[in-house]
Amino acid sequence: MITWYSMDKNLAVVDHESVTKAEAMSIIDDYFERLRPKYESGEDAIAETMFGFQKSKSEFIEICINGRDAISFKYEVSVPRKILFLSVPKLLQKERTLGSKEELKSDVSAFFEKDSSAYMMHTGV
Repeated sequence: MITWYSMDKNLAVVDHESVTKAEAMSIIDDYFERLRPKYESGEDAIAETMFGFQKSKSEFIEICINGRDAISFKYEVSVPRKILFLSVPKLLQKERTLGSKEELKSDVSAFFEKDSSAYMMHTGV
């Protein structure tokens, strides 16, 4: 199950219901349709352009549409690692700037289709 989240004008995370890959593609389209050249405030801009999808609290993607050809994309996952007899989580992050809505949809599709390790290989984490 993959859920999605957005930001409100107070910069608080708003959790939403689980979505299918097709619904995620529709959410991306909606954000691009609402994109404006200028916003009243920074809070308005973030609320209108930032959202993400999460598989769990420790694996998610965060998206900010800065412009039609400048999309901030962050993937974060916490993976267990063994140190002696202890399992200690290790945080892995990959941030990139994507150049188009099509590139964004491709990465989001891969997030829906692949498990963590396959997705990390896909994105080069």
